[in-house]
Amino acid sequence: MSTLTDICTDHYIIFFCEGRNEEDALKWLSEEEKLTLDVSSCNFDNLRKLRTRKQRSKHLQAILRNDYDKPPALIYILDSLKETITLPREFRHIPIYYIYTYPEFEILFIIHINQWETYNRQNPKPKASEFAQGFFDWDIKTEGSVKRVFEFEVTNLVEAAHVLKVQYNKIRDLRDKYGLYDLCH
Repeated sequence: MSTLTDICTDHYIIFFCEGRNEEDALKWLSEEEKLTLDVSSCNFDNLRKLRTRKQRSKHLQAILRNDYDKPPALIYILDSLKETITLPREFRHIPIYYIYTYPEFEILFIIHINQWETYNRQNPKPKASEFAQGFFDWDIKTEGSVKRVFEFEVTNLVEAAHVLKVQYNKIRDLRDKYGLYDLCH
Protein backbone atom coordinates (compact mmCIF):
# COMPACT_ATOMS: atom_id res chain seq x y z
CA MET A 1 0.00 0.00 0.00
CA SER A 2 1.40 3.39 -0.97
CA THR A 3 1.95 5.97 1.71
CA LEU A 4 -0.38 8.93 1.85
CA THR A 5 2.60 11.23 1.61
CA ASP A 6 3.59 9.69 -1.73
CA ILE A 7 0.05 9.69 -3.06
CA CYS A 8 -0.72 13.26 -2.00
CA THR A 9 2.52 14.98 -3.01
CA ASP A 10 1.08 16.28 -6.27
CA HIS A 11 -2.27 17.35 -4.79
CA TYR A 12 -3.77 20.14 -2.77
CA ILE A 13 -5.32 18.27 0.16
CA ILE A 14 -8.74 19.26 1.46
CA PHE A 15 -9.49 17.68 4.82
CA PHE A 16 -12.88 16.73 6.22
CA CYS A 17 -13.63 15.16 9.60
CA GLU A 18 -16.61 13.22 10.85
CA GLY A 19 -16.68 14.69 14.33
CA ARG A 20 -15.23 17.03 16.94
CA ASN A 21 -12.49 14.69 18.21
CA GLU A 22 -11.24 13.89 14.71
CA GLU A 23 -11.15 17.62 13.97
CA ASP A 24 -9.31 18.46 17.18
CA ALA A 25 -6.77 15.66 16.63
CA LEU A 26 -6.05 16.75 13.05
CA LYS A 27 -5.62 20.39 14.03
CA TRP A 28 -3.34 19.39 16.91
CA LEU A 29 -1.19 17.17 14.69
CA SER A 30 -0.90 20.04 12.23
CA GLU A 31 -0.03 22.63 14.89
CA GLU A 32 2.65 20.35 16.32
CA GLU A 33 4.07 19.62 12.85
CA LYS A 34 3.35 15.90 13.17
CA LEU A 35 1.61 15.51 9.79
CA THR A 36 3.60 13.81 7.06
CA LEU A 37 1.96 16.03 4.45
CA ASP A 38 3.13 19.47 3.39
CA VAL A 39 0.75 21.62 5.45
CA SER A 40 1.13 24.54 3.02
CA SER A 41 -0.69 22.35 0.46
CA CYS A 42 -3.50 21.46 2.84
CA ASN A 43 -6.86 23.05 3.56
CA PHE A 44 -8.28 22.74 7.08
CA ASP A 45 -11.05 25.32 6.60
CA ASN A 46 -13.96 22.95 5.93
CA LEU A 47 -13.33 20.16 8.40
CA ARG A 48 -16.91 19.46 9.40
CA LYS A 49 -18.75 20.71 6.34
CA LEU A 50 -19.72 17.18 5.24
CA ARG A 51 -21.33 16.27 8.54
CA THR A 52 -24.88 16.77 7.25
CA ARG A 53 -25.68 14.65 4.22
CA LYS A 54 -28.28 17.11 2.89
CA GLN A 55 -25.69 19.86 2.46
CA ARG A 56 -22.77 17.72 1.22
CA SER A 57 -23.23 18.25 -2.50
CA LYS A 58 -23.65 22.01 -2.09
CA HIS A 59 -20.55 22.30 0.14
CA LEU A 60 -18.45 20.08 -2.10
CA GLN A 61 -19.36 22.08 -5.19
CA ALA A 62 -18.47 25.36 -3.48
CA ILE A 63 -15.17 24.00 -2.17
CA LEU A 64 -14.08 22.18 -5.31
CA ARG A 65 -14.88 25.06 -7.66
CA ASN A 66 -12.08 27.08 -6.07
CA ASP A 67 -8.85 27.44 -7.99
CA TYR A 68 -6.00 25.61 -6.25
CA ASP A 69 -2.32 25.62 -7.19
CA LYS A 70 -2.41 21.81 -7.54
CA PRO A 71 -5.17 19.37 -8.43
CA PRO A 72 -7.30 18.80 -5.30
CA ALA A 73 -7.68 15.54 -3.39
CA LEU A 74 -9.91 14.90 -0.39
CA ILE A 75 -9.00 13.23 2.87
CA TYR A 76 -11.93 12.28 5.08
CA ILE A 77 -11.24 11.20 8.66
CA LEU A 78 -14.05 9.02 9.98
CA ASP A 79 -14.81 5.85 11.89
CA SER A 80 -17.43 4.15 9.71
CA LEU A 81 -16.09 1.67 7.17
CA LYS A 82 -19.33 1.93 5.19
CA GLU A 83 -19.66 5.69 4.82
CA THR A 84 -18.49 7.17 1.55
CA ILE A 85 -18.55 10.54 -0.13
CA THR A 86 -20.30 10.82 -3.48
CA LEU A 87 -18.84 13.72 -5.40
CA PRO A 88 -20.95 15.83 -7.73
CA ARG A 89 -20.62 14.54 -11.31
CA GLU A 90 -18.23 17.27 -12.48
CA PHE A 91 -15.76 16.40 -9.70
CA ARG A 92 -15.81 12.58 -9.77
CA HIS A 93 -12.23 12.52 -11.07
CA ILE A 94 -10.95 13.96 -7.78
CA PRO A 95 -9.40 11.28 -5.52
CA ILE A 96 -10.78 10.65 -2.04
CA TYR A 97 -8.76 8.99 0.71
CA TYR A 98 -10.44 7.72 3.84
CA ILE A 99 -8.60 7.71 7.18
CA TYR A 100 -10.28 5.42 9.69
CA THR A 101 -10.49 5.61 13.46
CA TYR A 102 -12.53 2.41 13.66
CA PRO A 103 -14.64 1.53 15.63
CA GLU A 104 -14.76 5.12 17.00
CA PHE A 105 -12.18 7.84 17.54
CA GLU A 106 -12.42 7.19 21.27
CA ILE A 107 -10.69 3.83 20.78
CA LEU A 108 -7.50 5.92 20.78
CA PHE A 109 -8.41 7.16 24.26
CA ILE A 110 -8.87 3.55 25.40
CA ILE A 111 -5.48 2.60 24.01
CA HIS A 112 -3.82 5.58 25.70
CA ILE A 113 -5.25 4.80 29.14
CA ASN A 114 -4.13 1.16 28.79
CA GLN A 115 -7.65 -0.26 28.73
CA TRP A 116 -7.49 -1.94 25.28
CA GLU A 117 -7.55 -5.51 26.66
CA THR A 118 -10.28 -4.70 29.18
CA TYR A 119 -12.39 -3.13 26.44
CA ASN A 120 -11.92 -6.13 24.15
CA ARG A 121 -12.99 -8.56 26.91
CA GLN A 122 -16.36 -6.81 27.31
CA ASN A 123 -19.31 -8.95 26.29
CA PRO A 124 -21.33 -7.46 24.81
CA LYS A 125 -18.81 -4.88 23.70
CA PRO A 126 -20.01 -1.31 24.43
CA LYS A 127 -19.42 1.63 22.13
CA ALA A 128 -15.83 2.81 22.54
CA SER A 129 -17.02 6.30 23.47
CA GLU A 130 -19.27 4.97 26.24
CA PHE A 131 -16.51 2.75 27.63
CA ALA A 132 -13.92 5.55 27.53
CA GLN A 133 -16.32 8.10 29.06
CA GLY A 134 -16.37 6.00 32.24
CA PHE A 135 -12.73 6.91 32.92
CA PHE A 136 -13.11 10.69 32.70
CA ASP A 137 -15.08 13.22 34.70
CA TRP A 138 -15.82 15.48 31.72
CA ASP A 139 -17.55 15.05 28.37
CA ILE A 140 -14.92 13.51 26.09
CA LYS A 141 -16.62 14.81 22.95
CA THR A 142 -16.16 18.50 23.70
CA GLU A 143 -13.56 20.85 22.29
CA GLY A 144 -10.20 20.35 23.97
CA SER A 145 -10.89 16.77 25.09
CA VAL A 146 -8.32 15.24 22.75
CA LYS A 147 -5.46 17.27 24.20
CA ARG A 148 -6.72 16.70 27.71
CA VAL A 149 -7.00 12.90 27.36
CA PHE A 150 -3.54 12.69 25.82
CA GLU A 151 -2.14 14.84 28.62
CA PHE A 152 -1.25 17.70 26.25
CA GLU A 153 1.47 15.53 24.64
CA VAL A 154 0.85 15.03 20.93
CA THR A 155 3.31 12.11 20.93
CA ASN A 156 0.81 10.23 23.12
CA LEU A 157 -1.78 10.62 20.34
CA VAL A 158 0.72 9.46 17.71
CA GLU A 159 1.65 6.43 19.82
CA ALA A 160 -2.00 5.44 20.30
CA ALA A 161 -2.59 5.87 16.56
CA HIS A 162 0.38 3.58 15.90
CA VAL A 163 -0.97 0.88 18.23
CA LEU A 164 -4.34 1.08 16.49
CA LYS A 165 -2.69 0.82 13.07
CA VAL A 166 -0.83 -2.32 14.18
CA GLN A 167 -4.19 -3.77 15.26
CA TYR A 168 -5.70 -2.87 11.87
CA ASN A 169 -2.97 -4.92 10.18
CA LYS A 170 -4.29 -7.99 12.04
CA ILE A 171 -7.88 -7.57 10.78
CA ARG A 172 -8.59 -8.56 7.18
CA ASP A 173 -11.19 -5.82 6.55
CA LEU A 174 -8.87 -3.11 7.90
CA ARG A 175 -5.49 -4.30 6.65
CA ASP A 176 -5.63 -2.23 3.46
CA LYS A 177 -7.19 0.86 5.03
CA TYR A 178 -5.47 4.03 6.14
CA GLY A 179 -5.51 4.90 9.82
CA LEU A 180 -4.70 8.15 11.59
CA TYR A 181 -1.11 6.98 12.03
CA ASP A 182 -0.66 7.08 8.24
CA LEU A 183 -0.82 10.88 8.50
CA CYS A 184 1.75 11.09 11.30
CA HIS A 185 5.52 11.06 11.66
